[in-house]
Amino acid sequence: MILENLNILKQFGGVDIVWIKKLFNSLYASIVLRMTMSVVIGCVLTVLLLVVTNQYSLRKNMEFWRDNSREIELLVEQIETSIHANNMTFKQAKDNRFLEISFPTDCRINFFTTYSDIFDEIDYLYELEMFRQGYYFELDFMDGNGFMVVYSDKIESLTDLLILLSFVAGIILFFVMSIYLIFKKLDYIKVIEKGIYNISHEDILYKIPMEGNNELTRLASSINDMGDMLSSKIEQERENEIAGRLLITNMSHDLKTPLTSMIGYIDVIESKLSKDHEVYPLIITAKKNGLRLEKLIADLFLYSKLISKDIVVNIQSININVMLKQILEIRTENIILKEVDTNLLANVDPEKFHRIIDNLISNASKYGVKDELITMSIGENNDEVVIEIQNLTHDNLENKVDKLTTRLYTAREDRTNGSSGLGLSIVIELLKTMKGRLKLACKGDMFTATINLVKS
Repeated sequence: MILENLNILKQFGGVDIVWIKKLFNSLYASIVLRMTMSVVIGCVLTVLLLVVTNQYSLRKNMEFWRDNSREIELLVEQIETSIHANNMTFKQAKDNRFLEISFPTDCRINFFTTYSDIFDEIDYLYELEMFRQGYYFELDFMDGNGFMVVYSDKIESLTDLLILLSFVAGIILFFVMSIYLIFKKLDYIKVIEKGIYNISHEDILYKIPMEGNNELTRLASSINDMGDMLSSKIEQERENEIAGRLLITNMSHDLKTPLTSMIGYIDVIESKLSKDHEVYPLIITAKKNGLRLEKLIADLFLYSKLISKDIVVNIQSININVMLKQILEIRTENIILKEVDTNLLANVDPEKFHRIIDNLISNASKYGVKDELITMSIGENNDEVVIEIQNLTHDNLENKVDKLTTRLYTAREDRTNGSSGLGLSIVIELLKTMKGRLKLACKGDMFTATINLVKS
């Protein structure tokens, strides 16, 4: 998610994604280090608990000896008597269970031949410590001397449980420390991700809070600086756009008056000349270009006012069927109107709606097949009035539909059809003032423009 949001910011401010990937490699190394720390801490706790368990077992066994010293001495005497009576070797004594002897409750014995043999025979460290502290009996066997140590059977079982719990505690601590150390880092990553989302989608001046002094803190600081840079850049672009609109408005206004005068002079000259005069064709061409320039200036002026929201909208409930018939009566194109029986009412500005239909019909004429029929149909869809304008075209518009609404874009680069590239852009902006929308489609040779208006 972070990289996706950073890619959005990259489109504006040029974020170095390679650097970001290096940062995440560093984070992976940091996570591995934290897991290693968790392993070490878990192992240390396990060792400490094992030491405590050994000391506890040693103390409890020593208490067992002190509390049962008389029973233990009697047991040793009986075992020693049995060994001598049966001439047992060390191995025979070790393998003999001495079933004829009544062992005290909670008692277990172990035999050792030499001091070094104890390291191979013992199961617990406390047994070695007891041997070192003299808690043993020396016995004579047929094949030499040996040692016998007496333990508490219950304490041995308890020791097994404590050892198991020590390892469990170490493992639990490992997971707890891993989660704490890693998620503490990941929590700040979530804070940064949320900050990037806010900057790229909502508030470009949002500041990610600084925590600590590491690679993530430096990333957060860089993103905050980038947000400031993008804010300044966007503000500069906005000022430039406003200045551009103001220039268009002023230029349109300044050119309109002299251009109107020029067209008027051309009309006067045209009226004074006969059609067979040698300069008459030149006058007609000048007039045609002048009128085209006048329309272009008017379109630029209107578009500038639309995108700057400097336009008055007079929304009314209009009978679309009647309105379209009135518009088509003054059009010279070959147009057929298909309408439903029910009169449909829509919330529109009559003047601007007239301009929308004029622009769409002009667009159909410019890109359509000459003298072919233009079909206009009226329908409804839920709470909307739907108007479709269809015409045949040979301009291969299927791959250009998405671009047709781009300002100043024309499907014919040579502009031989007189298109300024503003007609559909003006239609979209005018529809926005009436909460309507435009959809363009082209399938084969059939081009379709669909208008959706709010039904009243």
